[in-house]
Amino acid sequence: MKFTLALERPNRFAYKIETVPKLFSQVAAFSDGKTFVNFKGDRKQYTKSPAPQNFKGINIVDDVEFQPIGTYLIALMLQGDILADKDIRTAMEHASLKSQLVENGKKWQILEMPFGDDENPYQIYVGIEDHLIGKAFQMGKVKISETIEAIRIDKPIEPTVFSYTLPESAKQIEKFVAPSRPNDA
Repeated sequence: MKFTLALERPNRFAYKIETVPKLFSQVAAFSDGKTFVNFKGDRKQYTKSPAPQNFKGINIVDDVEFQPIGTYLIALMLQGDILADKDIRTAMEHASLKSQLVENGKKWQILEMPFGDDENPYQIYVGIEDHLIGKAFQMGKVKISETIEAIRIDKPIEPTVFSYTLPESAKQIEKFVAPSRPNDA
């Protein structure tokens, strides 16, 4: 699976799945600076509204369906509050630092945190020298490996990154009905 997460302040944002395996549904949330669109492929529905003034104006906790946890942690950090999500906050409260390791010449600090109702352990690899999240691994029954690459900080982003072609079958709605996340009541 390949994802794109991009932010150009104040309010251009893109989170989209580029390739979708059968276990996942298409997801896209993007703002071109004028319009914000949030598409949920499992429902074949999307909302469309004026773009918020800044990235903090997008409710990524309740409205956007982030699937890999590493990418979600980065999006929360870009908004300035990694603990805004109650599940992440709980996981961080029970997290522990594991041993450091060197892989392909890069030094990593590993943060392990139990996540979700089944408390699957996640390992988050943070670069010791650059302090960037570079990998995330879900260790439970279902194993997911996420590698974050092509990180560009303070570099121009092509305008096409902040667009997305919705499927013809997608239907615009006023708002999504809760719960947005499966474990929320």
